[in-house]
Order: sequence, then C-alpha cells, then structure tokens
Amino acid sequence: MARAVLSSIWTQDRPYAIEKFGQLCDLARPFGLTVDLEYVPIAGVRSLGEAVEVLRAVKRENAGLMVDTHHFHRAGDQVEALDGLPPEWFHFAHLCDAPGEIPADRAEMVRIMREARLFLGEGGIDVASILKHMPEMVYSIELPNLARVRETGYAEHAFRCLETTRAYVQANVDGRHLTGCLS
Repeated sequence: MARAVLSSIWTQDRPYAIEKFGQLCDLARPFGLTVDLEYVPIAGVRSLGEAVEVLRAVKRENAGLMVDTHHFHRAGDQVEALDGLPPEWFHFAHLCDAPGEIPADRAEMVRIMREARLFLGEGGIDVASILKHMPEMVYSIELPNLARVRETGYAEHAFRCLETTRAYVQANVDGRHLTGCLS
C-alpha cells in the first residue's frame, strides 16, 4: 500500500508552485498519503531553506520533506539547518554518495545525478552527519550508476546497494538499522 507521493518543484513561479503543491496535498489527503517535497539543486526549489519555505507556506498536515543526501550536499546545505524542523515532516530519505567536489558545470551535475552516484562511504558526502540530524525513518536507496550496472547487472548492483548501505548506516549512524526500499 502506498503511503507517500514524491514531489519536486521545477517552476520558478513560487506562488504558483505553492498553490499547486497545496492542491496536491489536498488531493492526496483522502487517500492517507503524504506529499513529500524533494528539492533538487537544478530545479525551481533548490535548497533545504527553499523547501522549508514552501512547506511553511502550504501548511498541510500531510506535507513532508524528502531529503536526498546527494541533493543536500550539492545544494550546499548545512546539517544544523535540519535541527528543529518538525519531525512529522520526515517520512523517508534517499541515500547515496557522490564525489565531494560539486561540479560547476550543470551538465556534469546532471550526469552524476542521473548515472554516476556512488555507494555510501565511497564519495565525499558526509551522509552520516546528515542522517544524525534527522529523525529515524525509512531509507530509500537512490543510486543510479550505469557503469556498475553494465559491469555487474541490475540484480548484483541492487544487492551491493543494499549491503553497502546497511553496513554504512549501522557503522556510522548511532547503530540505526536499515529499513527501507530500493528505488
């Protein structure tokens, strides 16, 4: 059974985006669904601060925040900015790693985002610090890596995603246990 709708905002028209995001929340509410806003550094809502502004503006009980560790790092967000956010906003998070250096070239940023993410602990994102500043929740692995899939196949890549994520989270995030799905 579905519990959440993942949403992002790509328009620069903030009043329009807030209106439509609120309408989406209203449509999802009768089905018991949350609508979780994922900000993307190349989209209309690009940072944690901008996502928080939208959520505070829509004021819907079923509105949530979905943090993708890749996007968090690429947006230049600080882990302390997560402190004090309403815990009820957090339903799930996307986990992956990537090179620590943020590409200046948009095309390279998109390439990494879509096809070259890394297993947790392989790159330069401090995933553990991000997770330590959020409530415990479901973790979803979003780790597209075309080169690895070509090398090992989809099933083996999925298995390695699960195993490396489980090991990383258990070793680095206050003994939390991995709960979640593969996306």
